[in-house]
Amino acid sequence: RLGADVDVFFAPSGTDLEYVGLLAAAGRRPGGIVNYLLGADEVGSGCIHSAAGRYFADETALNVKVSPGTDLAGLPRIEMADAPVRTDKGEAHDSAGLTASLEHSIAAAQESDRLALVHVVHGSKTGLVLPRLEDVDRLRARFGDDIAFVVDACQARITDEAIRDYLQRGIIVFVTGSKVMGGPPFSGFALIPPGLAPSAAPLAEGMANVFRRAEV
Repeated sequence: RLGADVDVFFAPSGTDLEYVGLLAAAGRRPGGIVNYLLGADEVGSGCIHSAAGRYFADETALNVKVSPGTDLAGLPRIEMADAPVRTDKGEAHDSAGLTASLEHSIAAAQESDRLALVHVVHGSKTGLVLPRLEDVDRLRARFGDDIAFVVDACQARITDEAIRDYLQRGIIVFVTGSKVMGGPPFSGFALIPPGLAPSAAPLAEGMANVFRRAEV
């Protein structure tokens, strides 16, 4: 029940979808991107590399031999910012408290002319949803064009209503077909809000090692 104006970017896996968020954020600030990967231990294990614009395996889905941890060509400077969703005792952080911590860090990124890219975790491997939608709106209201979001819903623990809520706010949603949807292993797709794809910067050249033309 998505509108016909929602674009779809396909990917070999949920981990590869992290590149889509970087592509959407590239070129928006001269200082590059600060990427806030919430719940790094509750998403795909390779995401800490792909979210930093690096290869995460020794070959891509196109059978291109690469070295894990090396940068993909053409992406801007990317800084990874740690944003744990649980305390040292394993208790989930409160959304409001987590958002307050993010606000302080994002303000610092803003001062150095970098774009903050925040990952919303919706249905992590242990079912967490952080930050909550009202706190996402709080960040959007304060930082405006100096912040961007993607939603990691790769576990597909999300309703169609929630997907529409995010898209209406101009937020990209990551989903994979290989979990509850019962599709092929590793299949991933990003739902792109209307108008975002035409305004994005040209694809980084390194993406030719990852994606097929038809996926894009």
